[in-house]
Formats: sequence, structure tokens, C-alpha cells
Amino acid sequence: MFKRITALLVVGLLVIGLVTGCGNSGTEDASGNAGESAKYPNKTIYLISHGKAGGGMDTYLRQLGKAMEEKIDVPVVIEDRVGGASAVATSHVATSAPDGYVLLGTTNTHVITPLTTKTEHSVHDLVPVCRMLVDPLILTVRADNPWNDLEDVLKAAEENPGEISWGTAQAGSPAYMVVHELQQKYGVNVKSIPFEGGAQLVTAVAGGHVDVAIAEPGEVEAQVQAGKLKIIGTFTEERLSGLPDVKTAKEQGYDIVVEKFRGIMAPKGTSPEVIDYLEGLFKDILENSEAFKDFYTGANMEPAWLNSEEFGNYLDRVEQENTAYLESLGLLKK
Repeated sequence: MFKRITALLVVGLLVIGLVTGCGNSGTEDASGNAGESAKYPNKTIYLISHGKAGGGMDTYLRQLGKAMEEKIDVPVVIEDRVGGASAVATSHVATSAPDGYVLLGTTNTHVITPLTTKTEHSVHDLVPVCRMLVDPLILTVRADNPWNDLEDVLKAAEENPGEISWGTAQAGSPAYMVVHELQQKYGVNVKSIPFEGGAQLVTAVAGGHVDVAIAEPGEVEAQVQAGKLKIIGTFTEERLSGLPDVKTAKEQGYDIVVEKFRGIMAPKGTSPEVIDYLEGLFKDILENSEAFKDFYTGANMEPAWLNSEEFGNYLDRVEQENTAYLESLGLLKK
């Protein structure tokens, strides 16, 4: 479903370009871009985030952009296109020129939002470049809160039904689904409050506006180090190496494991040559950039490389799984 242009089609287009361009000097390609694809990249690359500064996607892209600038001789700019639970960012990239200079930082939300809401564009209007990382979800509360694990929170929820507020990312997001799964599978009665992005969510829990929050480790790191928040649980298969004393939900009897991916997509129509170039660049960064490695290990992320084709197949599975899951929750758009 999320596939690149086939080699046969590319060859056909190259032949057409050679035939129609016989009278040209050879300095322009078939689209009149002065051979720009051969010189890629030769101008600023924009990485588009759907979340505000300080959120998980914005932070990932800023670190990725720094690593890119160490490898290539063009600037890399991060733009936050916030709104519509990722729909604004998706549409911006989908309607950009397919030349490799506007790329979308992609996560589960970009797949899920079009399943729950009518949107102008979806990931089907984009082409996969790669998946780079998997980001765990954690449970966090204020540092002065007496709760120290998930069991403490759920005991309080049982004693105060419907009163404990859980901050999550927007409706349909992996964090939002954790709360729904607790409600559906385990009868937990809590109040779910969705936020547009991780930065607002973390500010809300640190300020006492919500009781607990489901976030990403990197989003809360600064507040934890400042002594304002503490992490009291993870929704991972095993304990995180960077948080060895923090229990998983699974080991406390709640079989909920959720992962968020971090990847890159480009506008549909981007040439296979540009996709291949970007694949190589991002794989090199993931494997060889010490600064980028320090970032993702410090944020308790795991490297999870998938190339363009593999990422496309993975996105198919994510969409299929979430379609069934959202339908069971009554959240699938009509």
C-alpha cells in the first residue's frame, strides 16, 4: 500500500526524458529543474514536526537535524506544523514538491488520525523513507505524589471512580489507547484528558492540572532531573535499561505493551534516487553518529531500523491493527 515507484516505471520515465530532451543542453532534467536531482541535496532541507517545541517529535527531529548537518553541506530546519492531531503537518508535506527538501517526521499518530477523523491527506499521500527508532511509553506523576507504581494509581482510581485524571496525547494515539485498554480490559474508571502534544501534557502534570500522564521518557527527562516529576511505570515488554527500578505494567498484572515509532516520510512522487540517498544518510546517522546515539539512549529509545520497503510494510500492519482496534472502541470514523 505504501510503496515506492517501480523500477520499470522509472526506466520508462528516463527514456521519455532522453527522447524529449534531445534538443536541450543536458543541464536540465525532464521537469526543468536544472539537473537538481543529480546534485541533491543543494539547498535547505525542512523536517516537519506535528508537535510543538519540547514534544517528542520536535526533539527527535532537532537531534536528527543536527546529525544531518554534520554529514551534508546544507542547512536543516525544523518546522512545527501543529494542528488537527498531526493532520496539518501531513497535509503540508503531502502538498510540498516531491524533491526531497520537505520531509515528515512520522509516528503512529500520522497513521491513526485519518482513521478517526476526516482529513485532507494521509500517509497514503506520502512515500516511506525509513523507520529509525522505537519510543517507549511511561507513566509519570509529580515528584511529591505518594503513588510509586501503576498499582498505587489504580488503587486510588478504584477508591475514587472517575476522579483520577490521566493526561494523554490526542484521541486515538497510542497513549490514549492505553487508557482505553485499561478501561475495556480491566474495568478501570478514570478520566482521560487528551492534549495536542507532549510539551503541553508534561506541563499539565507538572503543574498539577492532571494527576498522571502517559508520555515518552524524553519528554519528561528535564522535569525528572529538576525534581518536579517521577516515572512510576512503563508500558514495555521488559524494564527499560535506563530505568531498571521502574516496573512495567505487565509485571504488575496489566498486559499492556505499546510502542511508538519514529520515522521519516516524503511527498509521493519523490524519486527513488532521492529516497535511496536519504535511506543511506539516515542509516549512517543511526549507526555512526555518537551524538545521535547519546540522544536516543538517554531518552530510553531503541534503534529500530527499517528501510523504505520494510517501513511501508510495517505501516500497512500498523494501519490494519489500529483499524480493528479503533473499531472495537467505537472510535473509527463513520
